[in-house]
Parts: sequence; structure tokens; C-alpha cells
Amino acid sequence: EKVLIAGVGRESVKGTVALAEAAAGFGYDAVLVRTPTYFAKQMTTAAVLNYFRSVADRSPLPVILYNIPQCVPYNIPVAVVAELAEHSNIIAINEASLRYQELECHGHPYASRWYTWPIMEHPVLMYYQSAPLLDAPSVTGTGVITNMGNPAVWWLGILGLLFCVWRMMAGAKWFRVCVGALMVVSLVTMILTFHAAEPGIDLITRTQPGPIGPVGPHFYLGFLGLGVFCACAGVFAVVSRRFVPAFIVLGYIASWMMWVPGNKARVLFYYHALGMLIFLALGLAYALAALRHVRFFAAGRWWSLAPLAYAGVAAVVAAFIFFYPVWTAIPLTTPDQQMRLWVDAW
Repeated sequence: EKVLIAGVGRESVKGTVALAEAAAGFGYDAVLVRTPTYFAKQMTTAAVLNYFRSVADRSPLPVILYNIPQCVPYNIPVAVVAELAEHSNIIAINEASLRYQELECHGHPYASRWYTWPIMEHPVLMYYQSAPLLDAPSVTGTGVITNMGNPAVWWLGILGLLFCVWRMMAGAKWFRVCVGALMVVSLVTMILTFHAAEPGIDLITRTQPGPIGPVGPHFYLGFLGLGVFCACAGVFAVVSRRFVPAFIVLGYIASWMMWVPGNKARVLFYYHALGMLIFLALGLAYALAALRHVRFFAAGRWWSLAPLAYAGVAAVVAAFIFFYPVWTAIPLTTPDQQMRLWVDAW
């Protein structure tokens, strides 16, 4: 048996009731009513109580409260919900939206911290199902879909980004080393201070923690240092015309650091790092392309590093083929599945 629920929330009691009456005529079983949004500043507790009670008094169908604070500029307080629950024609509330802001600040088994994304420590399992093997239908295997990336891209890409950092800088070697060290020291400082402020992981549920404690001034000092490094990258891009490597580095840092403030108050997931992947792939391609043209003289002959560049491309292709089943839910046996889990958190 199916229950039909019609969304009828409007900016006035009259408009909402009119839609509720229409829904009743079409055979709906209940109506979902949201809070008015246009006069958000006038939505006091008394106004909200009056609105929902007036709708419930006149609606021919049972009323379900719809609280969606992420879309409507008003969050129904729990005390108001308790009062409205006493009305005989108000039968339920969309509790998920009511608790959304609360739940997103708590642990989740597939949550991860921002500083673990570059090494792809804890991807999200999207799908899991037992299914027959494609080449042996009589044997049951496991099909999964995970948002784990290509390890060859994510891990080799870090080396590519470091190469971009070096190539984007101009000036004496000591100056380039100092600017690069500023980036490294700033990131390490941020990671260490952020991690020190984290609560311990629940040993029973193994969930990642939600809100963290005060991070201290060293974290903000590291963040400031990273900002200075980015400013230097911008100067190099304009003055020294090192636009391509600077664009890659700045894009990667921006798409990464934009999530850091939010991770202090709520859980995040590995898919929040997908914006970083664009610049990571560009950095790897830039480094491999440059490596292909490097030649040096040693032991009485010229040597080329082009084979290393081709080996990098081959590693990306090989990793894509090897991990393709865990991105597309191709059923695998348990040994084949475990063979692709290189890290415990995968």
C-alpha cells in the first residue's frame, strides 16, 4: 500500500489550505507543509505556531511539518514542534531535516579529515551487493562501488605538484628553497595542530569524530603562512610568467583549503576532495611532459628520462585497469577484492 504525500507549503494560510483541499480531491493521503520564507524576519515563534495551527485546523488531510533549515531561512525550534504535536491533525514531522544540522556535526564511519585526502586514506563505499561472477555465474562474488581514486594519479600526482612548485618559482636557489619550505612548514603546522585538537576515535563504532576543540594560534599561523606562499605564487605567475605551474598549484591549494574551516564543525568525506583531482592530474601531466625532454650526460653518453615519463603513464593506465572493478561493481571473489584493498581504511 502506497501513501501519497503532497507538498503544499505556501506563503499564506489561505494558499496552503487551497492546495491541501486540491490534494484531497486528487486522492492524496497527507500534506507536507513547510515554513513560509518570504517574510522570514517576521517568522517569530508566535507566527509559526499560528501558521501551522491555522493550516491544521482547515486542512482536510493530516498535516506533516516540513522543517528544512538548509533551504528555508527558519529552523523550527524543538519547543515549537512539541507544542504543534499536540494538534490532532498534525501527525508527523520530517525529522531528518530537523536534525540535519545536528547530525552533520557527528561522526560517520566513512567520514575523513581534510589532511588525509591527498593520500586517499579513507574513501567512501557507495554500493555493496552479492552477485554472480561474470565469468562463473555459479560462483557468488561481491560487487562494490567506491569513490576511491586511481592511486597512481593521487600518489604520483603529489610528486607532480612538488615539481610544479619548483618550476613556478624564479630567483636564486636559496630563495626558491625558502618559499617551498614555507609551504611545507605551514602545511605540517596546520596538520599537527588540527590533529592535536581532534577527539579520539570511538573504538566501538570506529566513527570519525565530529567537531574538534580549539586549534590554537599555531594553526592560524600555518594558515597565514600558506596564504603568503600563495601570494608568492601569484607574483611568480605575473612577474616571471610562470602561469601554468602557478595555476596548477594555486588551484589545488584553493580546492583543498576551502574545506578546512568547515571540517572544524562538521564531518566531511573524501568526495569533497574531487575538486583537487583536476589540478592533481594537470600537475602530473605537466611533470611527465617536462620529464620526457630531460637529458643528461653521464658515463660517456647521453641519457634520457623519457622512459620514466612513459612508465608514469603506464602506471596510471595499469592502475585504472586493476581498480576498475571496484569503481563499477563488477563482482569479485573475496581474495580478488582483498587484493585491491592496499590500505586498511579502504
